[in-house]
Order: sequence, then structure tokens, then C-alpha cells
Amino acid sequence: MADTTNLALPFMEAAQAQKHVTHNEALAALDVCVQLSVLARDVAAPPASLVAGARYIVAAAGSGAFAGKAGQVASWDAAGWRFMAPRAGWLAYVAAEDALVVHDGAAWVRADGKITLLQNVSRLGVGTNADAGNPLSAKLNAALFAARPGAEGGDGDLRFKLNKEATAKTVSQLYQSNWSGRAETGLMGDDRFRIKVSADGAAWLDAMEVDPATGAVAFRSGSAAAPGVRFLADGGSGIANPANGVVALVAAGAERARASSAGLSADVMSGNAFRLGASAVVTDAANARVLGAADNGKLLYFTAATPIVVTAPADLGAGFSCAILQGGAGQVTLAAGAGASVSSYQNATKTAGVNAMASVVAPVANGFVLAGAITS
Repeated sequence: MADTTNLALPFMEAAQAQKHVTHNEALAALDVCVQLSVLARDVAAPPASLVAGARYIVAAAGSGAFAGKAGQVASWDAAGWRFMAPRAGWLAYVAAEDALVVHDGAAWVRADGKITLLQNVSRLGVGTNADAGNPLSAKLNAALFAARPGAEGGDGDLRFKLNKEATAKTVSQLYQSNWSGRAETGLMGDDRFRIKVSADGAAWLDAMEVDPATGAVAFRSGSAAAPGVRFLADGGSGIANPANGVVALVAAGAERARASSAGLSADVMSGNAFRLGASAVVTDAANARVLGAADNGKLLYFTAATPIVVTAPADLGAGFSCAILQGGAGQVTLAAGAGASVSSYQNATKTAGVNAMASVVAPVANGFVLAGAITS
């Protein structure tokens, strides 16, 4: 007896006796597979409690009446179990999972796993409802975006693109606490990248901005009490901009030094003074030394008991300076190297004695001036 191509329903033959049997068999098969809904899938053995019309998808390794019926749709009626072998494309609703499954020609798989393309979706909500103001909404505890590697047809890179319509528009990421804004990053009202912060979601402060034309980074001016640039472990120390054209160094909540068009100074701070660090003092016990670039800005402390000669060479350049301190009995004499000259008040070229200090300055290239506690 011939069957239909897709559902294998029996045909009634010409001059067939008891045609109603064949007809009823076809109706019973249709009742099993049309609008297919099963109670559960991957069921290995017939359930103990049965209801007429109950349908199941048999597990890969069945037992009892389900033996050898892997993946088939099992339906119970008064006559016993009826089995139908699925074909590729059959769709079934699984009540126990509240999910749709599809047969791919080899096995039943979740239908949503077969969706590979969505276009022009007006709203999408993940774990929550999307609305007109937020057509893409998600409520979750973690999210992962990973680059597709070359082995899977990608290039191993991952780049997020956020685009605004025009310069005067805004493209940003807003960070909220209990639905109130606390920080924002992006291009807000122009093409400068900014980081903004807020304590209440209403008043906002620009913490940093980057000039797109030059790449220059700008920070808040701040003050001695709250430097614009400070340190995580020491909020009272950093750099401030107390006025236009002024940069101040702040330590322990107070301004210690400042640089301006007038130069570097400390005299505007009551009770403060410059101090040399340990690395700025160079102790030398020899009786001869040729000044080098590494001596620039240093204090040279000579401890020899016999006379010392310090030579100023011709290759140090304009702007070189250092200090000479006689720490022992040996007087220090500043001598000019080949191509250089040394001058001083009344042509004095030696330190005046123990603990006498003199400064060496090159106001012009190869020309050195000695000043301080000196003698001839």
C-alpha cells in the first residue's frame, strides 16, 4: 500500500475493502504530527501514568516500548503507542521546557539556535522589556563581546563604533548610580573627547578633555587645597593651576613652588624654600675634576685636604651652572679648559676657605663666571 511522500500517510487503494481502517489510520497519524506539541523530549522509557493523546520525543537510548525508537514522536492512545519518525524541518513545542525544537535531519535541536539573521527589528529586550525611548534594552549581570578569530573567518580584531550625526551632537556613554548620572565619557556638543563627573546627576564637572587637533590633554585647574592633578594615595599633593599662566606644585595641601612667566620661584609662599635633594649633592675627594654635563645643576662638595683644580671645558654650552663647596682644607680653583674662559669679580678664582661656596655659571657658550665666597 502506497504512502504520502512527507508524512507517510496511507493511501486508500481502488476497490480496497474496509477503507475506513486506512482512512482512520491516516487521521490518527495527522493527529500526532499536525500542530505538534509534546510534553517532554529525551524521554527514555514510557511514563507510568498515561493520558490519551499524550506525546513525547523518545531519547537516543530508549527502553521498553521506546527501545529502538530514538528521536521519534511517541503518542499514546487506547490502542497503545504510536510512533512517527520525524523528518528535517519538523517543528515541535516542548511543554516541559517552554521551548520550540526543530528536527535538523539528524536530531531535535532548539529552534532559536537555528536563527542566524535578524533584520529591521524595531525593539529588542533581553531580560526586560524594550520601549520607545530604549528600543534596545537588557537587564543582566554580565555581558561578553569577543573578537572573531581568523580560524573562524574573522580577523581577530574587535572595535565598537558609536556615531553621531554632526559635531554639535552628542555621542557618549553615561554611567549611572540608582538611575542618576555620575560619569560620562564621549564627544558631548563638540568633537573633543571628555570625561565628565557629577555628584548628584544635575551639576556636572569636566574632569579631562583631549583636543582632537593636537592631542593635548587638559585637566581641571584645581587649587592648593584640591590640586587638579593629584595622586590616589596622597590627595593633598599634585599640580594646580591657581591662575592663568601659573603652574603650582602642591604638597600636603599647600603650595610649595610655582612656575610662571617670571620663572620658577618660592618667595610667594610664606615659610617655604627650595631644598636640594640627596641626588643633587656630589661628593668628590679627588684633587682634580673636569666639569661635565652631568654636573649641571649639582652641588659639588670637595673634601680633599690639599688644593683642588676644577676645569671648565669648552663644550658645556650656555646655561650650564653648578655650585662648588669647599668641604676640606684644600682650596678649590676654577680653571678654564682649551677654548673656554673664566672670569670673576676682581679676577678671583679660588674658594675663600673651609665651608666657602661659589657658583659657576656659563651665561654664554664657553664663557664661565665664578661668583660667591671667592678669593685670588
